[in-house]
Amino acid sequence: MYRFNNPFDGWKSDRQQTPSIYGALPYPGGSPNASSSTLSSFTFTAFNPNIMNCTIMGPDSTPHMYIVTDPAMPTYTLFKNANNQNIALIEWQQHPLVEVRGKLVKQEIRQWLSLSSDRKSRRMRVSGTSYSWSPYGETINVGPLLSPSYSKRSTRRISRGRESIILELSSHAVQSDLHDISIVATFLLQCGRNID
Repeated sequence: MYRFNNPFDGWKSDRQQTPSIYGALPYPGGSPNASSSTLSSFTFTAFNPNIMNCTIMGPDSTPHMYIVTDPAMPTYTLFKNANNQNIALIEWQQHPLVEVRGKLVKQEIRQWLSLSSDRKSRRMRVSGTSYSWSPYGETINVGPLLSPSYSKRSTRRISRGRESIILELSSHAVQSDLHDISIVATFLLQCGRNID
């Protein structure tokens, strides 16, 4: 029987991993200070036919959120919780807009997830803290920009599986109620649409 090679299989290496030079990003295979039990995984799955319509499974393997783009209204993408309540809205237009109920007022995505000056990462500001979403090997990692209030506990990571996208959040990020905002940002970074 033929088996596909898992491109992420190399992360299970026994060799010692070294931290990134920035210190704000987790190790590719997890941090020695953060076991997998301290990370909560949100899995984008059941693409219909793609991430524009999918289910996000929570850490307990039950549906946490749904992303819905109605073909009759393709200029809107809704994020609904498990109780079918609207959590966030994307308006697809020349300069797309994003809104996360109670957390982020409606604004242009390019302002909220702005490109860094070197165009290699995106910056996001939430509740007075700035974060940087940066490619790191096969993942996109996020952590607070270096500042006096820097905390390693706020790290997040996006990785791709064969038929899923996985957002891993530290327990601090979940306790700080950053999971819905992080899910919306993950969607925007992975949807393949122009967000500027």
